[in-house]
Amino acid sequence: MSPEYVLRNFVPYLTNYEQTEISHYKHVWYLGKMTTNKIRCSTKNPQLFNFGFDTEEGLYKAIVNDHLAYRYKILAVIGNGFSGEVLKCYDYKTKQFVAIKVFRNKDSVLKLAKSEMKVLKALKESDKNNSANIVHMKEHFNFRHHLCITFDLYDGDLYRVMKRKDKHQVTEDELKQYTVAILKCLQLLRKKNIVHGDLKPENVLVRKKNDERQSAVTDFGGSFFTTERVKPLVFTLSYMSPELLLGKKCRTAIDMWSLGCIVAELHLSQRLFKGPDKHSIFSSIMELLGVPPEELLEGSPQRKQFFDSNGNPRRMETTQKLRTSVATKLKSKDADFIDFIESCLEYDPKKRMTPDQALRHPWIVKLFEPKTSSRLDLV
Repeated sequence: MSPEYVLRNFVPYLTNYEQTEISHYKHVWYLGKMTTNKIRCSTKNPQLFNFGFDTEEGLYKAIVNDHLAYRYKILAVIGNGFSGEVLKCYDYKTKQFVAIKVFRNKDSVLKLAKSEMKVLKALKESDKNNSANIVHMKEHFNFRHHLCITFDLYDGDLYRVMKRKDKHQVTEDELKQYTVAILKCLQLLRKKNIVHGDLKPENVLVRKKNDERQSAVTDFGGSFFTTERVKPLVFTLSYMSPELLLGKKCRTAIDMWSLGCIVAELHLSQRLFKGPDKHSIFSSIMELLGVPPEELLEGSPQRKQFFDSNGNPRRMETTQKLRTSVATKLKSKDADFIDFIESCLEYDPKKRMTPDQALRHPWIVKLFEPKTSSRLDLV
């Protein structure tokens, strides 16, 4: 429909604000329900958090069954974070369900959003055959002072997979398949000198398509090019690498550390490193891996937060606790699996396993070996 047609025939469905707003759109695909199910805004008081469309924190007040940009029907809020919210929507133009990330209406967040879009555009250009297991940006638009990005809709994420499994662990083959999918993404990121920065189970989406399990990495809100920044601005404590905790320059190796944490978590059904703050996380890391080498601590901006002048951990309980081996912590006797995790959790980022090396690791290679085989000798 055209805006003119809507204004002639469907005024009862529009708020006073929309009757003016709709004229800025070329096409109208969806209007939302009656005005009683829409945001009541005030054009007389623009300081009232974006005419009343936003919360005090700058989040858009999404209402189920209302529209976004006169095209998308809002069905549910399916995610939220520092940058904003993710909405499940129905696209009346393409007749598809989509996920839409609606960024907060804040200057600081908009700066991050523009950085994310730059990364997303570069990844889409570099992954034209869609083989790197990345949730690519479909479209982007501005609506009521909010930047919005549309993505394919997935069924859930790895965190929810673990929750659904309850007391039953993810099978070894499933674990390897998820790991391979993430590694293919990290391969491309390393090639393009892009750091994800906030890799965690919640940021690995999963779905079933044509009876095939698919998984892909999402949320590049904390991502950056290594040529433009030295460390992520957005991260999650339990998956932070030692160099990030120490405030050092970060490269793509921090994502391999996060991968090791994710794989271990999927195996254990609980986080590998736990704690409410950076000190607790670092203590947890040292309980498993020992005190970091001096080479890592040298020149670290945050060294004094964790260690005294002699290089001893400030939290004495760390040195008093009996160090736990990775094998004991993971409750596994699989030497290849233990080596894979240890290679991801190498203190020195230069020695840490790369995505290419990980895909050739014996633990991963076993996934592609036939379960049973018989040899036929050709004469």
